[in-house]
Amino acid sequence: MVQCQCLTPKSQDLRWLVSRLVKYFLSTLSRFLETAKGKFVFAENIVEKEMEMITNVSEYEVIAKEKLPKMVYDYYASGAEDQWTLKENRNAFSRILFRPRILIDVSKINMMTTILGFRILMPIMVAPTAMQKMAHPEGECATARAASDAGTIMTLSSYANSSVEEVASTRSGIRFFQLYLVRRAERAGFKAIALTADTPRLGRREADIKNR
Repeated sequence: MVQCQCLTPKSQDLRWLVSRLVKYFLSTLSRFLETAKGKFVFAENIVEKEMEMITNVSEYEVIAKEKLPKMVYDYYASGAEDQWTLKENRNAFSRILFRPRILIDVSKINMMTTILGFRILMPIMVAPTAMQKMAHPEGECATARAASDAGTIMTLSSYANSSVEEVASTRSGIRFFQLYLVRRAERAGFKAIALTADTPRLGRREADIKNR
């Protein structure tokens, strides 16, 4: 169950809600990663302790930088060229604020919404993220299970390490797919195609170039 509280002036920023939603979503993975002898292993005994220590989304990135090889972290964390668009996206996101409703009963809050007619339990879904097995051997399959448990949508990347059939077999849930292999994704039960309209060609990712 998601815990809710009144919005105060200090918690008006949209990042406050997203931090809580993402933390709730990631907690359903129920396992965390640590590096051991150059390989990634499950660390079930440290899950709750580490999750309790995390207070916002940014701290996930800090932990990832500590645990992932530099090449892998740079791939996930960096943008193309001078990363200007990445910075502008973050700046734009930080300017979105809540308008607080004062003296309103928040003992029962319903965060359900619909995306393309599909009802989900929270106003957040998983965007297509490539090559997740670089961070964990279960990759997109673990993300799909977590999205299903959290009652939201996972969008599978066209550059995923797991096939559409593997992801579809993990657990029932609403899945979207990022372009290409349309018929194959449809047969696997995916519900929508996510068209990446701003990528006529791949960006020149300078961090990846340096890590070659």
